[in-house]
Amino acid sequence: MTEQQLPEGWQMVKFGDIAEHLSKRINPVVGDEAKYIGLEHLDSGSLVVERWGSSVPLKGQKLAIRKGDILFAKRNAYLKRVAIAPFDGIFSAHGMVIRPIGNLVIPEFLPIFMQSKEFMDRAIAISEGSLSPTIKWKTLALQSFIFPSIELQIKIVDNQRAVQRLIDANYELLKSAKKLLVSQIINTFRPSKDWTSYRLSELCEVKGGRQRNPENTTGLRPYKYLRPANIKRGEWRLDDVKDMDFSEDELKIYSLTPGDILLVEGGEAEDVGDPAFWEDNISETVCFQNTLIRLRAKKNKISSKNLFWLMTFLHKSGTFRAIAAGTKIKHIGTKNTSMLSVKMPKDISSLDKSINALEITRANIFALDAKLISVKSLYHSMLAEQLKE
Repeated sequence: MTEQQLPEGWQMVKFGDIAEHLSKRINPVVGDEAKYIGLEHLDSGSLVVERWGSSVPLKGQKLAIRKGDILFAKRNAYLKRVAIAPFDGIFSAHGMVIRPIGNLVIPEFLPIFMQSKEFMDRAIAISEGSLSPTIKWKTLALQSFIFPSIELQIKIVDNQRAVQRLIDANYELLKSAKKLLVSQIINTFRPSKDWTSYRLSELCEVKGGRQRNPENTTGLRPYKYLRPANIKRGEWRLDDVKDMDFSEDELKIYSLTPGDILLVEGGEAEDVGDPAFWEDNISETVCFQNTLIRLRAKKNKISSKNLFWLMTFLHKSGTFRAIAAGTKIKHIGTKNTSMLSVKMPKDISSLDKSINALEITRANIFALDAKLISVKSLYHSMLAEQLKE
């Protein structure tokens, strides 16, 4: 589209004419972990940073940020992560710190524009590299965009703020529900004096997964398998499930059945022991890698649901972190997991009523998550409509 063909009040601008790139680098010192924002803390499609901090000392240079700065993940742009800094602190060096400049943009509009399909599609298109595509500022600064008038920018900001208030309200409800769930979990599994100690292996079968190597990735007998990337905070992430060869005998050992629980065997401290409950989430044979541990409840001892919530308690209470070996990458191992001592009522089924309450709260969290996704979709569809030339 030429300048003459633009709608009235619109103009063609280069990104570098409306935004500047801040790259003040600092070397973190002890204590900076509390105010660190990494790419993993940015949520796709949301300008709000809901979590931050690192459980391990920070290494390498980071970027200095001020409250209100735009934080943009220049690595893996397809994840569409852009947010507004909630405080003065430090940001991952795999991101960009951006501030609006000039008289062609109002400050509140720039982060909203950077969430638009037009901007994100271009960011993805100019990313360089295969394994972890990254954007260079010099390339981004030269990109031309069709940009609305100041008057329309103000209108868009006002409209988007109204939807953002809905998003914020749903976030608050979701945060409250998650806090309630944690409180319920702690109250349910806080041991009483008359509770019995068990080795975990007394309550369930503990099995490590199949090791992945070039010999079993030829595609002769491919089956889907799960790995730590498919589990996050007790929920499944099944948009990237890979294949690996399994023989008939191996399928008998490593395939999942409904009611199985998978634990993350190794990773960062906050990830080890993260459990997820398998409910035949993929309608075909699915196996698991040796970076996960499968627990299969012994039905005469404990139900699968009770076992899952016990594992959730152990994860949230830090029990798995306590038995993990390693420095930055932690491992709990099948042996340590099998030998883990847990306390439960002599009649474990006496917890059923409390477990049902946990299930109800968790269902409410899923419903709130779905509503939040719907409101976010409204936010982005409105933005797309308002930015039509």
